[in-house]
Amino acid sequence: MLRKLAIFLALWASPALAQEAIIGSGVLGTGGSPPVSYTGPGDAISSPLYFWGLRAVTETFATGGTKMLAVERSNDSAICDFNVATNGGIGTTSGTCSAGSAVAGLTLFSYAPDATCTGTIASTTLTCASASSTPHAGSTLSGAGISVPVVISSCGTFTGGAGTCTVGPFITGGAAPPTISVGETITMTYKESVQRLYEQVSGGGNSDFWNNTAAIQPILLPVCLGTSLPCIGFNGSTNYLGYVNAGYIARAQPLTVTSVGERLNTFTGYQFILGSSYSGSYSFETGFYNSANTFFIAAGSAPTATANDQQLHSFVLVGNNASSIISVDNTNSTVSPGTIGIDTNGAPLLGAIDSSGTIQDYLAGYFTEMGVWGSAFSTGNITTMCHNMRLYWGSTGSC
Repeated sequence: MLRKLAIFLALWASPALAQEAIIGSGVLGTGGSPPVSYTGPGDAISSPLYFWGLRAVTETFATGGTKMLAVERSNDSAICDFNVATNGGIGTTSGTCSAGSAVAGLTLFSYAPDATCTGTIASTTLTCASASSTPHAGSTLSGAGISVPVVISSCGTFTGGAGTCTVGPFITGGAAPPTISVGETITMTYKESVQRLYEQVSGGGNSDFWNNTAAIQPILLPVCLGTSLPCIGFNGSTNYLGYVNAGYIARAQPLTVTSVGERLNTFTGYQFILGSSYSGSYSFETGFYNSANTFFIAAGSAPTATANDQQLHSFVLVGNNASSIISVDNTNSTVSPGTIGIDTNGAPLLGAIDSSGTIQDYLAGYFTEMGVWGSAFSTGNITTMCHNMRLYWGSTGSC
C-alpha cells in the first residue's frame, strides 16, 4: 500500500514548485508534492533516543520553528540555522546567523544565490545564455531537468551573459549530469556546507554533530534525490562531522541504529557512517567494509552483509550481541559483532573515525539521516522502519 501511495503521489508531482518552496517532499525522491501528513521515523517506531537528519524525527517536531542544521555558505562564510518545515523537510533560515546579510525566511536557494541563466547541458558542458552574472566553481545547479547533484568545476569568460562552465558529479562515482537539449532556467547556488547537524530528540546542543572548519565540512547538496530532496555529500578524503561530546549519547546494547546512505567510490577501503574516536578500543560503529558491495557493524568484531555500492540504502542495525542484525533494505542477516555500545570508548563521529588523533576511513558518498533507539528492533519493527525510510527517501530495495 505504501509503495502504491508513493507512486501515485510521484505521478502528480510538481518539481519546480516543490524545489522553490520547501526542500524535502517525502515522496520517493522524485520531487513530488508533500504528503497529506508527515510520518517521521519516531512516529513509525516510538521513543528514539537520538536523531540527526535532513527531515523531522516526528510529526510533532515538524512545527516549522525548530532547528535542523546550520549551513555555512562559501561566498561570505555566513553560518545560518535552518528550521524544520511543517512538511518535515528543510525549511527556511531562522535569522540566527553568525555573519553576512542573511535574514529569516530564506530557502537553501535564496540563502546562497550565485547566478541564473538560460542553459543547456551536454556531457560536462553547461552552456549559458543571458546569465545574471558569471557563475563560480563549487556552485551547485538546480532546474526542472536536474535531479542529481551537479557541481561547477570551472567557468570560462562570460561576455554579455553568455559563456560555458565545466560541470560534473559531486565526486567520482556520482551520477553524470543530465542532458538538457532545450534551454531552461538553471539556478546556480554557492557551495553550502554543514557546520552543525542538530540532534532533534534530546536537545540542548550536547549531542549535535558539528565541524567548525569550512574546508572539511561535508557538503549540503540541495538537489540530490530527485529535484526536491537534498542529501549531505562526503568526499571520501576530508569531510566529516564530530565530535559529539563524549558520554552524551552513551548507550549499551541492546540498541538499534537506523541510517540512510550510499557509497560512491573507493570500494576497497573502510568507510564509516557512524565512527568513533579511539585509542586501542572501539565503540559501536557502522559503515561500508573494505570490499565492494559490503556493509558492516562493529562492536568488538566486524561481521558483514551485502549492500550494493552506488545505490542508496535504508539500514537498520540491531546491536544485541549474538542476536544482532544487519538489515539492508529489509534483507536481514543475523550476526554476532560483540557487546560494545555506542560512545563506550570514544565520542562518535559522522563520516569517519579518529584513530588516536588521525582522522581516516572517510565516507565517499551520500547521507540523509541516522537515529538511535534504546532497544533491539524486532523483525516487524525493522520492516516498519524500512517502509518509513523508503517512502521518504526512495532508497533501493523492497520492504
